[in-house]
Amino acid sequence: MKRFLTTTSIVLVMSASAYAESSNVEEVGKNLEEAAEAAGDALSNTAQDIKNAAQNTAEDVDQAAEATGEYISEKAGQMADAVDPTTIDIEGYVPVAQGTIPAEDLTGMRVYDVSQEWIGEIEEVVVDMDGSVDGAVIGVGGFLGLGEKDVLIDFSRVSLMREVDGDTTYAFVHADKEMLKDMPAYEGS
Repeated sequence: MKRFLTTTSIVLVMSASAYAESSNVEEVGKNLEEAAEAAGDALSNTAQDIKNAAQNTAEDVDQAAEATGEYISEKAGQMADAVDPTTIDIEGYVPVAQGTIPAEDLTGMRVYDVSQEWIGEIEEVVVDMDGSVDGAVIGVGGFLGLGEKDVLIDFSRVSLMREVDGDTTYAFVHADKEMLKDMPAYEGS
């Protein structure tokens, strides 16, 4: 559009000189008036083009944000499907019914996968309006707290297991550390 305006300006200047030389002042004035009107129309069209481009960009950003949200929801759903506590059966442990351990006692509990590999700890519990535990925020990755990422697991996907020969309770999930690291980071509510 700038090239069009520059070209138009050059043509106007050259045209004005040619007409002035032919001493046709009225025609030069008329042509300058028409050229000014054309330049004004071009500016008006440019402003409308910019407005349309901004609107299209805003719509593209909205669509990208929606697609990103759908992607995250899909990945979280896949992770939730992979974490199935109904199939957890670990020798030396007995299941503990959810709801029998207070939410505050879950914080700090060690979390393991079904291969009994340590994943992390429950950093926080998410409680719903009726006071029941809705989710567990698990700290994964990092070393000595550096580089750790918190992820949220639906608590229905966590199995609480107690040692047969002791009274220590652990949380088990059907996921490994890498699967949890790939989940979106939990930012808190």
